Amino acid sequence: MFFAEYRECKNSKLRQAEKLSSQVKVVQALIAHQFDAVDDTLNHITHNLSSWQWTRGRSNTADQQLLTLVDAIPSIRWLAVLDADGIVTSSSKADSIGRDFRSRAYFTAPKSNPDPKKLYISPPFKTVGGNWTINLSRVILDSDKKFVGVVTASLDAAELRIILSAVRYSSGMWVALAHEDGTLFMFEPDRPSLIGLYLGGKDTFFSKYPTVSNEISVNTDVFNPIGEHRMLATANIRSTVTATNAVLRVAVASDIDAVLNEIKKKALIRISIFTLLAAMCGCGLLVLQRRRNAVQMVIDQADDELRAARAQLEDFFTLIPDLLCITNLSGVFLKVNASWGNVLGYAAAKMEGTDILHFVHPDDQGSMRAMLSDLAKEKAVSHFVSRCRHQNGGYRFIEWHAVVQHELIYGTASDVTDRIENEQQMQFLAYHDQLTGLPNRSLFFDRFSQVISHATRHGEQFGLLFIDLDGFKLVNDRFGHDAGDTVLKVVAQRLRSGIRAEDTVARAGGDEFWVLLVNVAERSDCGSISEKIIDQISREISLDEQQKCYVGASIGISIFPEHGSDVESLLMAADTAMYSSKMNGKNRFTYFDEDLEGRKSSLSEMLIEDAPATGFDTIDRQHEHLVELVNLLAQKISHDIHGDELSRLFEEVIEFTAFHFQTENDLMERYAYPDRIAHEKDHCQLLINIRDLADELDEVDAASVVKNIKEWLVRHIEFRDIALGKFLDKTVGK
Repeated sequence: MFFAEYRECKNSKLRQAEKLSSQVKVVQALIAHQFDAVDDTLNHITHNLSSWQWTRGRSNTADQQLLTLVDAIPSIRWLAVLDADGIVTSSSKADSIGRDFRSRAYFTAPKSNPDPKKLYISPPFKTVGGNWTINLSRVILDSDKKFVGVVTASLDAAELRIILSAVRYSSGMWVALAHEDGTLFMFEPDRPSLIGLYLGGKDTFFSKYPTVSNEISVNTDVFNPIGEHRMLATANIRSTVTATNAVLRVAVASDIDAVLNEIKKKALIRISIFTLLAAMCGCGLLVLQRRRNAVQMVIDQADDELRAARAQLEDFFTLIPDLLCITNLSGVFLKVNASWGNVLGYAAAKMEGTDILHFVHPDDQGSMRAMLSDLAKEKAVSHFVSRCRHQNGGYRFIEWHAVVQHELIYGTASDVTDRIENEQQMQFLAYHDQLTGLPNRSLFFDRFSQVISHATRHGEQFGLLFIDLDGFKLVNDRFGHDAGDTVLKVVAQRLRSGIRAEDTVARAGGDEFWVLLVNVAERSDCGSISEKIIDQISREISLDEQQKCYVGASIGISIFPEHGSDVESLLMAADTAMYSSKMNGKNRFTYFDEDLEGRKSSLSEMLIEDAPATGFDTIDRQHEHLVELVNLLAQKISHDIHGDELSRLFEEVIEFTAFHFQTENDLMERYAYPDRIAHEKDHCQLLINIRDLADELDEVDAASVVKNIKEWLVRHIEFRDIALGKFLDKTVGK
């Protein structure tokens, strides 16, 4: 009898340990999934941050993107980007921009040991709003692998508390979440006095029973600082796909004494019955019957508690917003939660009992079968993306995470359609002109290099057309820039329809276009296509129901390898030929020849390749525009363009130079630049010099005037503006 009671106690402990281990495993899996989702979000921000921050006309793009991500991801409370000094530069909360968080652990840890492949988990800390939270962070490195900041996300404590609360199947249980450094982050049911408590001291569950790797440890003891005798299951939590600098520890505890006391009570009653049976068999039988009734009540109570726990888990399965499912190894849905209906439009009953391949896009079914094969071999699957059919016939991108337990597949998934479509759109915009949809300069030069390589290997020739619209400025001046945009889009469409499928048309900028005609048999073929393009572009363009306009096209043609064997020489040749078309009456095409090149022999002496960078963005952008104006002036002179047009352009150079100098003067005064007086004197003298040059424009060689402008502009940047830029970058950066 004593052995039987001992065995029952032991089995009860084992059953209790299995329950606690199961609950720990649920918490471990769900929080790890949140870590993976947050890590994906941080990676997404890191990869797209530069394009958000430098999009012209949209300086707050990064803040808007971060706010959108916080709204879309329930587990994230706050997203921010900190520079190398710990200053918030972009944030989902406007009031945190510009704040200094250099002392926060989520900044100091990645800064002291920057690893782009690592997810940094900060210790719990109290926010300025008085709330406890944990941050997940990733480092930002520049092209030289130098640390330039971090992107960080604060976890939403309310979402974590829902998970901890869901696994408490009895009132005598508690669930705790702590950082590996020993700081207690969350306790359920809520005990505010314990939050932030250090658990690394003697006799705490944290120090007495350390957890190794992701294994679950179950122990029974009096655990400080709680001071309660409990059976406790603990485990580490970390990202399933990314290395981390730290882990969280979860602990689920139950009142084992309550369970064992009941068993001890049973043993005492049985021993009493055994003793009394020797004296009075009848009384013993009566007591035995009562004992059986008591045992049945305990069993019924245990069954009620088990049913309650199952109901809680069922509620969790139903209410969680993520897509949850259970399938057999063949991929047949056995159970799905209601969130699938929100994403794909099907009721749960419609999906359950149906093969998963029934919903997968035909092009993705092969990879889905491969995923099921890996799962059948008990290999975990993470971040697998497939397209699944919506009830309306469209498709959504679904990202899967799945594991196998007891020959069943347990999967979590999320709808990543918006993220993938956004990435695809960003990829398109990176290589196409936003107004016309044509390839931009980056994509054109990539294809240009490929065409040169192909033609060189196969001994082919191809043609390059440099197209500049005639009369486009008049359209802009007369009808406005919206009309000009309409003209550019119509011209782009006519160019697309006027070339072969294997040819490439791109927008070079403004009203200029490039066309690559690959594998042309005769150079005259380029002329025939140019005539067709001129005819199509010259046709009437409707701006609206009442207004119409006309534009023409001047085209320059260069042939590979006759006029050059590289991108630069072919473009220069086509550009020279195009200007010849302009000078000879416009709305025509011209082949390049050596005589045309002689007219531009002095152009290189007047052009400024690149202005030296100062390191301060406002000044550098104005330098770039000033260089563009001076180079345009040089191009006009090289094509013998004089008179009013040249004078107007020279006046534009003077006006922008004065505007640029005033910008620098304002910055020097605002930030107390120590060399301001000498710098401003240079500005005054240079303005006097350039105005004197303007007065001499008709009396001396115009090319010499431009060369003088080039020399003083470059000299001023090198000897004055670079020092100013370094000062402003250091001062404003603080």
